[in-house]
Amino acid sequence: MATLPSLDTQARVASDAAQLFVEHYYNSLNKRQPLAQYYASISPHLTSASVKPDISINGRVVESTAAYEALLDAQGANVHYDVASFDAHPVNPNYTLGAWLSDHRLGDNLDMGCLRSGLSLAWEMVDPNSARLLPMG
Repeated sequence: MATLPSLDTQARVASDAAQLFVEHYYNSLNKRQPLAQYYASISPHLTSASVKPDISINGRVVESTAAYEALLDAQGANVHYDVASFDAHPVNPNYTLGAWLSDHRLGDNLDMGCLRSGLSLAWEMVDPNSARLLPMG
């Protein structure tokens, strides 16, 4: 059996991975860049293991990243997602389904959960030539 990473290593790896994920994902989300790369369905290692993304938005199951992006597009361009905080926890220190990394002691195969909280901001332009923005609604 593989030597598992220490609890300190698990916490550090989960925290560092969550930090990187939140920064990159929400940067892409706010710039309306493609999001598929952030979901399991894009990885050949995971698709060969028949892993599909599990996406739900406010309790509504979204079948694919394309459907999620269409939902975001329908909200309009004046929506911004602001991350206030996130919390990450190791779930499984030796997750091997579709794994290609091998140094378990360093947390290479660590599975983690990440909870993000923040705001979804929507606004409308009062005058396109000014910087004045008003909340929608």
